[in-house]
Amino acid sequence: MVSGSIVSFPRHLSAGRPIWYVRAASASVEAIVDWDELEPAKKKPAPRNLETMGVAELNEYIKTLEAEIERARAAIAAKQSARAGAENFFKK
Repeated sequence: MVSGSIVSFPRHLSAGRPIWYVRAASASVEAIVDWDELEPAKKKPAPRNLETMGVAELNEYIKTLEAEIERARAAIAAKQSARAGAENFFKK
């Protein structure tokens, strides 16, 4: 165990978040810490209770989900296109 105070300050940014450089004041121990990695993983939201929704609300919910599915498919297509372009570039 390291005794003494710990000095920490932002070193650089990673994906817009500071990475902290941590050094124990009384020992030669140094570490780079991304505090977000130490937080517990976010839990998935609980499924919506469909029993309390009316027919109109359920139809609207389905439209919302279909729009989200379409958005995900568009993101997949864009990533596949970018990957294909990169593969073609590096084949040459």
